[in-house]
Amino acid sequence: MSRDDRGFLTIWLLGLCLLLLVLGGVSLDLWRVFSERQALAGLADSASLSGAAGLDLDAARRGLVRLDPTDAAGRAQASITGQTDKGSLVVSSVRIVVVQNPSEVTVSADGQVHLTLLRLLLGDRPVTLHVSSTAAARSS
Repeated sequence: MSRDDRGFLTIWLLGLCLLLLVLGGVSLDLWRVFSERQALAGLADSASLSGAAGLDLDAARRGLVRLDPTDAAGRAQASITGQTDKGSLVVSSVRIVVVQNPSEVTVSADGQVHLTLLRLLLGDRPVTLHVSSTAAARSS
């Protein structure tokens, strides 16, 4: 081994360790985005299912399956505000739409996830997530 090659392996291994550290940080940020999207989808799913339980009782007594728009929207909103597992997710907007004809409730939610290591590459912009969930009331 010549004198010029001494320490090359140490520097190469330090560079490799640094690269693995950066790759691990990026994968943690991406995992966090996937996890927060799943939490946002769960929020929208539970809200739409709760809203689909808001039946118009007068129509139900006549054998019709129809939603009461005020009750359905209120149930969906109560489900959203009652969620305790929001984690670090920033829910920026929630839209609740009650469709009368097929008796459907659609909940659309937007959220933002603030990154840690990827912030160095992407700037201070958060990742924006959008999910939508629809539930329909049916007779059993």
